[in-house]
Amino acid sequence: MFRLKRDNRDKFPKEYEKKFLRSRDWKFILLAVASLLIHGVSIQYLFNHYPMQPHVRMSQKLMLRFAERYLNDMSEDEQASGSSYYSVSLQEDRTSSGQQMVTSSILQKKSDFVSPATADLEIGKQDSLEAMKKNVSETGLLGLVHGQADGLDAETQDFYAALDSTSLNIKDKLELFHDFLIPEPGSEYSSAKEYNNPYSDEISSVTDMQEKFLHDSTISQSLSQKDIQHIKNVLLSHNPLILEHYRNALKIQPDLQGKLSIRFAINHSGKVTLASVAYSTLNSPVFENEILGTIRQWKNFGDLPINSEELILKHTYVFSRHVSLPESKNNS
Repeated sequence: MFRLKRDNRDKFPKEYEKKFLRSRDWKFILLAVASLLIHGVSIQYLFNHYPMQPHVRMSQKLMLRFAERYLNDMSEDEQASGSSYYSVSLQEDRTSSGQQMVTSSILQKKSDFVSPATADLEIGKQDSLEAMKKNVSETGLLGLVHGQADGLDAETQDFYAALDSTSLNIKDKLELFHDFLIPEPGSEYSSAKEYNNPYSDEISSVTDMQEKFLHDSTISQSLSQKDIQHIKNVLLSHNPLILEHYRNALKIQPDLQGKLSIRFAINHSGKVTLASVAYSTLNSPVFENEILGTIRQWKNFGDLPINSEELILKHTYVFSRHVSLPESKNNS
């Protein structure tokens, strides 16, 4: 009996056996794979359901929840201390912004923030909570708390209220920005459509009437078809710079749109000698002068076989924020 117990005691522990270790390895591997799967599914769920941008309603609910919790905690503290919070006199120390927050007058509109006036401090808790809910839903908690603090003038209070109202509408502003299309002046001549214009003798170089432009215009009487196409290509090559000027102008004048016809002259060496506005509906002299200054620097038309001293051209840009490629047209 003694020998049997000794043999069992001298037996090699099973925890160190190779077979036992292999079985435990598989268990750890299965646990790791299961953990990866669970985390992967959780991450995928968050990507599909969690909002990527701040949501207006969600922000309002969070602020309202915080305001209710803040009011409840303050009420419990006041009841525990045995003092009546809602009957404090105006002349007493008011170091807590929450005291003024629950006694402020209801703000009627978030766009027209009115500095809080001295209200009756003896209103009930339920009425104060309802007023708080309405204020939070209209101006947000940030503007409400800071707007009621002591020592803030009316301009500071208005600033906080406007700041919070703007933050609630940030999603709408972002959607409006994403839908805003920056137009590009000019396009390929074979891809655009004809449109009405005040010039009866002006043929759009981007319409299906290109053949009429090539045969009937005065430029076709002095230049070959190859030279005409060369002039068109050079004009289109300057469109990226025109587009850059337009983008910069839109930062200052977001509603800038309309038609701009430029009349300019090219000499034999292919350099622009003069440029002026022939017709414009933009009502933006600054932007028009920028375009004129850019055109006056053009000098890459090359040697042109023209009969007169200068070749007079008229190029028209149509800028619109509702299309991605405004029409561009040209005539001599």
